[in-house]
Amino acid sequence: MVKLLIADDETIACDSIKSVVTDYFPQITMISEAYNGKRAVEKALEMKPDIAIMDIEMPLYNGIEASRKIKEIVPGCIIIFLTAFAEFNYARQAISLGASEFLLKPVEEEELVRVLQDTLKKIGQREDTEDWRLESAAGVEVPAIKTDHASVSGGERALAAVQEAKRYIDSHYMDDISVESIADRFQISASHFNRIFKQVFDIPCKEYIINVRVEMAKEYLKKTALTVKEAGCLAGYQDSN
Repeated sequence: MVKLLIADDETIACDSIKSVVTDYFPQITMISEAYNGKRAVEKALEMKPDIAIMDIEMPLYNGIEASRKIKEIVPGCIIIFLTAFAEFNYARQAISLGASEFLLKPVEEEELVRVLQDTLKKIGQREDTEDWRLESAAGVEVPAIKTDHASVSGGERALAAVQEAKRYIDSHYMDDISVESIADRFQISASHFNRIFKQVFDIPCKEYIINVRVEMAKEYLKKTALTVKEAGCLAGYQDSN
């Protein structure tokens, strides 16, 4: 069951999106609507959405603020921003929250369908990957890893660390991050962290960061009117060369 939250202070926009979803995506079995940012956060707490389509300009909490709170409640929620405001600053804030897409209103039905198809595919791939990781976690041999309260050992703790690290990369690729800084964040040596990351995801962490940044830069250049320098900046490359 896939759950969708639609948040827009324009009821017509909510109804239009809901109609498209109902027509094209029977696998989305729960759809909830909110007409301001505060109510969107409350709805997220109730339903734990897999996907949230968020208007940026809403009363009480704007879409950026509401999405930040929703990600705290449901870290795995995929955010799709829908807004009439095309300013670069909005896009950067949306991307910093791990937004899947940044769509301008009024969005075409065909574009919305494409975005949701891609999003559902990501959810399916993520679920398949999570199942595989959990099944294989017992085979990951690691020594104790420090935490805030105690030191624990074993595959489950290592798996949790690299999973969280991957999520961190996915939402912070535009920042100044490296294997060393991420490993330090999780209190693991860089070499040990990279070995675990590669064992679980079949790719070195450094290469994964590069791949994420390159793919995002490609998307920005395909779908927006950004310059190469702006797209590179959004993807985490401060030097345009």
